[in-house]
Amino acid sequence: MKINSRIFTTVLFSTIVFISQERSFAQVIPDQTLPKDSVIIEQGNVILIEGGTTTGGNLFHSFKNFSVPTGSLAIFRNGVAVDNIISRITGNNPSFIDGILSTQGSANLFFLNPNGIIFGPNAILDIGGSFVGTTAHSILFSDGTEFSAQNPSPTLTLSVPIGLGFNKTPKTIKVLGNGSNLILGSNQQTGGLGSPVLGTGASPTGLRTRPQKSIALVGGDIDLVGGIITAFSGNIQIGSVAEGQVFLKNLSSNLTLDYGEIKHFKNIKLDEGALLDASGLIGGNISLTGKNIFLERGVVAISNFGDSSSGKIEINAQDSVLIGPPNPAFSPDASAGVLSQNFFNGQGATIEINAPRISVRNLGNINTLNFGQGQGGNVNIKADKNLEIIGQPGSVISSFILNQNVGDGTGGNIDIHSADITIKNQGVVTIFNLGKGLSGDLTLTGEEVKIIGGGRENVSGDFIPSSLGTITLGQGAGGNIVLKTKKVFLQDGGLINATTVGEGNAGNINLVAEELIEISNPSISNDFNEDNISRIVTSADIPTGALRDQLSLNVPLGNSGDIVLKTRDFRIINQGQVTVRNEGLGQAGNLTITANTIDLNNLSQITATTASGEGGNITISSHDMRLKNTSEISATAGGTGNGGNISIDTDFLILFDDSSITANAFAGRGGNIDIQALGLFVSPNAKITASSELGVDGTVTLETIETLDKLAIRTIDRMKPIDENMAKSCLTDSGTSRGTFTYTGASGLPLKPTSGVDNSPTIIKIPQPPENFTPFVPKDLSEPSHSEWKYGDPIVEATARIKTADGRILLVSSPPEEPYEVLEVLCNFKTDSTAS
Repeated sequence: MKINSRIFTTVLFSTIVFISQERSFAQVIPDQTLPKDSVIIEQGNVILIEGGTTTGGNLFHSFKNFSVPTGSLAIFRNGVAVDNIISRITGNNPSFIDGILSTQGSANLFFLNPNGIIFGPNAILDIGGSFVGTTAHSILFSDGTEFSAQNPSPTLTLSVPIGLGFNKTPKTIKVLGNGSNLILGSNQQTGGLGSPVLGTGASPTGLRTRPQKSIALVGGDIDLVGGIITAFSGNIQIGSVAEGQVFLKNLSSNLTLDYGEIKHFKNIKLDEGALLDASGLIGGNISLTGKNIFLERGVVAISNFGDSSSGKIEINAQDSVLIGPPNPAFSPDASAGVLSQNFFNGQGATIEINAPRISVRNLGNINTLNFGQGQGGNVNIKADKNLEIIGQPGSVISSFILNQNVGDGTGGNIDIHSADITIKNQGVVTIFNLGKGLSGDLTLTGEEVKIIGGGRENVSGDFIPSSLGTITLGQGAGGNIVLKTKKVFLQDGGLINATTVGEGNAGNINLVAEELIEISNPSISNDFNEDNISRIVTSADIPTGALRDQLSLNVPLGNSGDIVLKTRDFRIINQGQVTVRNEGLGQAGNLTITANTIDLNNLSQITATTASGEGGNITISSHDMRLKNTSEISATAGGTGNGGNISIDTDFLILFDDSSITANAFAGRGGNIDIQALGLFVSPNAKITASSELGVDGTVTLETIETLDKLAIRTIDRMKPIDENMAKSCLTDSGTSRGTFTYTGASGLPLKPTSGVDNSPTIIKIPQPPENFTPFVPKDLSEPSHSEWKYGDPIVEATARIKTADGRILLVSSPPEEPYEVLEVLCNFKTDSTAS
């Protein structure tokens, strides 16, 4: 295994520093600050550390310098009654450990040097208990005392250590090494999709603990440059703090650190193949806490090889978590990521990442796998400000958050909370199910979700789009996708998909966006390729390429899932799609869209299609709906399947420019189309059809026309001659000519927007009164009825326009009882005392 240049430079620099110091710097030198000082016995390369001051279960040591050269062995000689070996370095030099650091019995070892600690590539821990390495200035005890390296005091305590005290600017802890051969995501290493990641729990080098013990490194900056830390079924705690107090809990078993009083943190970096591994028969725990946490070329991993539940991988950052190298020039022969695996009947470790900003980039990944009858680990991500998954187009693998279920058990869930979520350049968030068990579900909650394309075919010929999805390739059902957000943007080939290529049914997609869902592409492609377009799809697909060859997949047997979309504004632009589809023997899912406005433009589609099964139904509810420029809503069934139904309930529906709404079948019955709208506007080149090529055509029901007929174009069945009606008019009796009366019947309204109004109405002038005309005086001026007029009641002609005391303007045929003001007399109108 080669040593890279960065590690070699670091080790060479450290070696030069050690040579330049006096010989004692490379050894262990007591400082004589304890009541009973430490005693050092050198036997060749063996350094025996005896003496020290014992108080209760604590053995205290204090040194001026402490380093273990390459090939050397430093052994703390302690009695079986000692629980904790507590050592401090009070000099001014950092400690360089490149040999073996050992204790006797099951005692825990605290190693405190405020000047810094460097573990070389040959460093080995042989500790019976847990190990705490720290650059704190003191160790805190439960009785309020402290064991300080900066203010040495002979006062020692019987109490157990409970914490670490840090002054400002604590020094760095470095772990150097040759790196692991652990590779995440590479087909060469893992054997392809669904294969285990090899190498966890078995690293022969690096810092190791005994089974089910803990190792904690707590200091300023923490750098692992090719370093490997392994705790078999144990616990790894990495903390980077700027100042304050860190408290210890459960020291004897599952050590955890409490950072509740820390306000400022420093940085943690894993690079050059660094590895943190807490795998075992009982999966352990790993925790990283700092300001910025960089997994540039490093892996954090837990594999559970037993039947018990595993622990947790927890990464908490005050500012950011970055998984992947800082630039795209990253070879897949090294990995950056977080891994949880479950092999038998237990449960995989949960992965929890919390930070304001989280970035998975340049082939970085978060990966959980379940191979047994147990349950896969969950992935929980919380990014208060933003989460981004940015891939590297054209690569064999991509940046991803991935959950895989291969066995008979249940796959884990992916749960993401972030104000802003961006997936682009072949970034992938996916749940795979290759086994018999149920898949996990994928949930996203946030303010804005953007899935932006940029994917292209890799060297294997497979196209990897930027996507958010669940896929089942086996007998188990696929996972569901739930999105709750304000805005969703799918751009330039972005994809949300729930797919089956096996026997199991595809999952469902439920997307609720308070303000907007937009599915768009930058332009219309003449060379149409579905892989390059933005879309939301549930499907049963016939596999192609490497996926088909690797897993020997054929025609899918499962059903497609359902899609439910709810938003205020819904836009599909430039060949965007929303589709439920089944290319196999099963049924298509149903598609439901609820929005205030729905716009489809430039070859965009909402479709439900099957190759041979029953067609899916499409249900749409909106206020305004527009299809323009050859856009389409269709439900189509091939083979003997019946076409799906289309139901649209909207205020206004517009179909222009070759757009269409169709429900078609081949040999089965064509689907039905039911449209209810206040207004329907269809251009001559648009169409609404329900048909079957060989079977019975479906039906098209347009509630629009019937509704308009009832509301706006009811005609009088037997219209009397106009001359006869006008002769009896009050206006005729008044002796004035007030205009014309036109009666057109139903022809007064156009049949459609492109039709003109009937231009040949009957026009009759109101006749002039004869010379001997006697004005007409209404005989009945009785109190008017205030009952509401209904269709079929007699029509009473108004004789005046008045204004009531409360400001209402009324047309009346007789004076009302309440006070009023006459605004206009249309005919003879007799006022009474109530008039003003």
